Amino acid sequence: MELFVRQSECCGCEACKNICPVNAIQMKNDAKGFAYPEIDEDKCISCGACQRVCPLKGEAQKPSAQKTYAVKHKNSGERKSCSSGGAFIEMARHIIKKGGVVYGAAYGENFQVSHIRAADKAELERLKTSKYLQSRIGDVYSQVKADLNSGLPVLFSGTGCQVQGLRSFLGKDYPQLYCVDIVCHGVPSQKLFDDYIKYLEEKYKSKAVSVNFRGKQVKNVVQDMLVTFENGKSYSCAATFDSYYMFFIKNFSLRESCYECHFSNSERCGDISLADFWKLEKQFPEFQDFKGVSLVITNNDKGEKLFGELKDKYEIIETPKELAFAQHPLRKPFAKPQKSDLFWNTYLTQGYKACVKKYNSFPKLKNFIRKHF
Repeated sequence: MELFVRQSECCGCEACKNICPVNAIQMKNDAKGFAYPEIDEDKCISCGACQRVCPLKGEAQKPSAQKTYAVKHKNSGERKSCSSGGAFIEMARHIIKKGGVVYGAAYGENFQVSHIRAADKAELERLKTSKYLQSRIGDVYSQVKADLNSGLPVLFSGTGCQVQGLRSFLGKDYPQLYCVDIVCHGVPSQKLFDDYIKYLEEKYKSKAVSVNFRGKQVKNVVQDMLVTFENGKSYSCAATFDSYYMFFIKNFSLRESCYECHFSNSERCGDISLADFWKLEKQFPEFQDFKGVSLVITNNDKGEKLFGELKDKYEIIETPKELAFAQHPLRKPFAKPQKSDLFWNTYLTQGYKACVKKYNSFPKLKNFIRKHF
């Protein structure tokens, strides 16, 4: 059995691993730290299930009726603790109140990111904030199926390829399943992120104890990195100047499949799609306050119904679709930069510090001040 020829043909969603009836597939990291499936030929029975379930090979679910909204949680404290406008957390709490469960990306030990099952409000707190690297799925698709077959309402959030991976794995629609796809720029690897944290720990001479890609510490900046350390010190920096963020924004550090992403377009596979609402101030300046505004796209009746049940929790503007879909990942994937292979070669042969020196050039923006404290 052959799952892919080029690395760009595998998104790492782990649907193939979950569906294998004889547990013949394991995920193994390549030199860059990205996970790819490997088949144990001694176990494989050549059933073809792994090929059929791949979200990059089949047809994705299409939206039936899309509406677009700018959304802010009415509770300013919720917005501060969330990545964007706080839209997701209320959807998740709503499912928990119904007796259901929520799946999403969370930090584990040493900031390892993987999908977890949250069954109460306390566990939901781990799903808050963005994680700018690829979350490992593990056996979560199988857990989702078991919950659905038990009659539980389930909210699953993930990137487009993860959502479609789940749908392909399930093979049918469940009325009590709600899928939220996160509009994705692309994913760096856990290995690169680990080395970034080590780089900061050396600089601050202390172990990192918390990480937040949306620290909301820098005035008039929606994206900023906040890392705190055991010695009481903290690192706060606008995305424009942080090395890990810059490698991400410049598209150096993305997985190969991200440059050919099947899900970077307006035909979303989730019932609801969530993103930051960039450039909202061009048409609705009074709504943008730099504390985070969510773009919510309801893609079908199920998504619109779920969102409608929560409208009293939010400040909402229904926006023109052309404004919402002007976001780059809702039109096409980001192109692979010419220096991407050079970046990875530098990283693999010389380490993270060498990449910082060679590729982390800061734009001359007079309105930003690099902060260290």
